[in-house]
Amino acid sequence: MRCATVAEIRELDKAARDSAWLEPGASREDAIMRVAARALADETAELSAHFPVRPEIFAVAGNGDNGGDALLAASLLAADGFRVRVLRLSDLPSWAGMPVCALPKRAIALDGILGIGLRGAPRPDAAAAIDWTNRFRLDWPGGRRLVVAVDIPSGVVADTGEIPGACVRADFTVTMGLPKAGMLVNPALAKCGEICVAVIGYPEDSPFGGAEPETGAFPELFCLRDFSAALPPRANDSNKGDFGHVVVVASSERYCGAGALAALGALRGGAGLVSAFVPRAVVPLVASRAPELMVAGYDASSLRPGILRQMPFNLRGRVLACGPGLSREPGVAEAVVELATVPGLRAAVLDADALRPDVLDEMALRRSRVSAPPPLVITPHPGEAARLLGVSVPDVQADRRGAARALADRFGAVALLKGAGSLVAAPGVPTPPQFVVAAGNPALAKGGSGDLLCGLCAALLARGVPPREAAAGAALLHGRIADRAVLRVGPESFLLSDWLGRGVC
Repeated sequence: MRCATVAEIRELDKAARDSAWLEPGASREDAIMRVAARALADETAELSAHFPVRPEIFAVAGNGDNGGDALLAASLLAADGFRVRVLRLSDLPSWAGMPVCALPKRAIALDGILGIGLRGAPRPDAAAAIDWTNRFRLDWPGGRRLVVAVDIPSGVVADTGEIPGACVRADFTVTMGLPKAGMLVNPALAKCGEICVAVIGYPEDSPFGGAEPETGAFPELFCLRDFSAALPPRANDSNKGDFGHVVVVASSERYCGAGALAALGALRGGAGLVSAFVPRAVVPLVASRAPELMVAGYDASSLRPGILRQMPFNLRGRVLACGPGLSREPGVAEAVVELATVPGLRAAVLDADALRPDVLDEMALRRSRVSAPPPLVITPHPGEAARLLGVSVPDVQADRRGAARALADRFGAVALLKGAGSLVAAPGVPTPPQFVVAAGNPALAKGGSGDLLCGLCAALLARGVPPREAAAGAALLHGRIADRAVLRVGPESFLLSDWLGRGVC
């Protein structure tokens, strides 16, 4: 989904007001505000359903439109049975000194302090409210307090992403209509948390409804609406063959759990069939995780050249998920190239120990000799991206968009650069059609997380999702599920089994 500048948003809001359906006695401004507030209330209620007990709602409201949205959403939530407290910026002296340690341990604050009109540092009163909201956040195993930003985190300059002063750190941002350009770049992106786009009735024939964005310096947000449009529906008369076959080649005797996690990710991603090919000693562990898996073993502690002769699965027409837990033993690189360049392979996802410069350079050479090579997706984290590009991790993090583009162009693959604000780039495609995925949290920073993502991406490819959208969709689902799982168990106690237990799509 394209982003918009403040000027574009003003025009779109005007067009929406002009076309709004009005209840008797309602103004056009009231009509749009009610739609925005209802979307905010619905998203807040959805998040609250993942708490072990219903959280209390705190509406922190400034004097602008975002404050009005927060207040109206609070009234709607109160009507739905939530306990609600309203904290107005105009009443700041009465609540700014409220000790946050005395508040409920499970609560949600709606940040409606400032909006998209901010140009410089917030005024002292707004800065004090922002400070209180940041102190409100609680993130530990015994409690969870969230901040949900209304449209944009207070303190972010909407057109540039700059933060000239105090700024709210949100867990979720419910942005109205379209994402704002500055939200999709750092440092603002790191303040937004998961970005949810609320539909508020921008007309299809609005001035910018089908226009190219003015914001070529910014990526596009990949949101649920984009994923739904790319995901083929499940027909009532469908069968398992309609949803593809994923073959997972992962694990070694040293890293035995990686293959199980990648295979379970593929199952949860909705592939029709999932097969796993692992060292024979690892077969019982992988097979015991899900009876739906077809598991076979080979006679070695890790992959070796000629491994295809031991594989009972035909790779023709299949999607390969390869790399997690393979180790760096001699022969692994040659075996990965052998598997990933099998004639007739439908697509491949390479992760972890398959992400080596020698492997990907050799694959790029072989793929260049084929008129229509199968799609290839690579999923490096910043450390792997640095090794592939021959630079340092700080270099990658300083220019993540440039690094994602370089990976895609060098290796002829769709590159998913993981991290806070995962980026997806396709080979030969210039900026702006890079996708940014604003979902996920630090609870995912543990071993095995990427293995799940690898299998999930392979499943989406097997189901017919185009490669770029499959990579972005996998990152989006991976992050969204984790964002909701931690509301119940907390980020420190979060396990990947909590992720697997919530279903995917």
